[in-house]
Amino acid sequence: MALPTTRRTSSIAPDGLWGKLLWVLLPLLGLAVAYGVYRFGNVAGILLIMGAFGAILLLASVLFPKVGFYSAIIISFFLFDIQRFLRSDIPLGTLVDLLVYICFLGIIVRKIQVKESFWQHGNHPIVFVYILVFLYSLIEIFNPMGAPFSVSFLIYRRFLTLILFLYCSIQLFRTRDDIVEFLKIYFIFIFIAALYGCYQEWFGYPAYEMRYIMSNPLGERLLSLGGGKYRKFSFLASPADYGLLMAASALFLLVLLLNAKFKWKKRTITAVTLILCALAMGYSGTRTATLMLVIGIVLYVLMTLSNPKTLVFTSVFGLLFVFLIYGPIYGNSTINRLRTAFEPNEDESVQVRDYNRQRIQPFIYTHPLGGGLGTAGVGSSAYVPNHPLADFPSDSGLLRNAIEYGWVGLLLLYITYIVVLQQGVQAYYKSRDPFNRVLLLASVVTLFSYIVAQYSQVAIGMIPGAFLVYPLIAIVVRLRQIELSGLKQS
Repeated sequence: MALPTTRRTSSIAPDGLWGKLLWVLLPLLGLAVAYGVYRFGNVAGILLIMGAFGAILLLASVLFPKVGFYSAIIISFFLFDIQRFLRSDIPLGTLVDLLVYICFLGIIVRKIQVKESFWQHGNHPIVFVYILVFLYSLIEIFNPMGAPFSVSFLIYRRFLTLILFLYCSIQLFRTRDDIVEFLKIYFIFIFIAALYGCYQEWFGYPAYEMRYIMSNPLGERLLSLGGGKYRKFSFLASPADYGLLMAASALFLLVLLLNAKFKWKKRTITAVTLILCALAMGYSGTRTATLMLVIGIVLYVLMTLSNPKTLVFTSVFGLLFVFLIYGPIYGNSTINRLRTAFEPNEDESVQVRDYNRQRIQPFIYTHPLGGGLGTAGVGSSAYVPNHPLADFPSDSGLLRNAIEYGWVGLLLLYITYIVVLQQGVQAYYKSRDPFNRVLLLASVVTLFSYIVAQYSQVAIGMIPGAFLVYPLIAIVVRLRQIELSGLKQS
């Protein structure tokens, strides 16, 4: 016999106090926007609307943490394209940070209300190792070789945002249904981003994006594939970020498609999204993304060798891979770019990166704590002009960590990655729930591909990709806990 359930009534119902305030605020907002447009022009009206929307969003995020959580994800997909469209550096990234902080605050307030431990679900090796990373990064702010505090703190704030997002993910994933809800919402926007990248390839860039590309001659050369074709970036900041995200998404969807017992409708949607992601990855022209996809598939095959489907898939994928790399296709710029990923000795950019790694090794050996946050990278000479790392092109995530955090920080980063993967693999083999195993397998394979991509790109930390990486880590943390507690459904 089912137990009766009680339904909570919301304390912010539309006919309550908040509803009355809304009826007062909306006319005032309309008057403010009208006056702003009359007095200062359209830009003021847009800023007022965005400011009012932001204020309402922040308030809703305190009351309902999931609002802030998902709003941060959604805005992160479009903020760079909004900036390109408006030709303005509107600080939407700050809004994303604020939403994460407000989401965190809302979770803490809720915990206080229900008298729940702040450390709920946090008793896990992955959480412990990230606390060490958090503390080590805090120490790096005060590195005597580092950039001015204002710059170091800005870099640290970005990392703090991601750590808080990981905490929010762990706390909001209370049941498996919450995890599935996140994946559905996130992959809706993956579908939109992949589709728009394909649109850019098939029909060309809109005028405002083409204007953005041509505004920077150096950037135009980096994006060019020759013959008037350019690498695609969809709504994201760059083709590299876009390609890596599409490769990771394709891997996750591939594991679901091969292992989850979906009905034909869900299977069709998954397959279409997977194909769009694979195409978008190719159109991005990001060689690391291609390697990322291949290395992820290799791990998937190793983890599922006992599955007969894996042998069939390996044969089909192997034939397709050989055809794409060695087949008689010569006029396609996308395939030609893809092939260069497997010819590193002939790639000038790879040779330059290898030279830079060798050149900076003596500095890494003699500086165990590194050069400090924000001291490397093109443009860093503006605030650390006499620093040994000023303007050093640290394209690799691992190399950047080694020179800014030192070999001690790099060792800690390796330990973090090892713990995340070890816990994910262990949870996968210990799980007895078929769907949990699929989710864990997809998470581990995707995380592994991102970690490998760190060798040649700053792959982990850029939004919206980071808003996939850290929830996947949270899935590794929570799914096993949920299974042991028996809370498979909400």
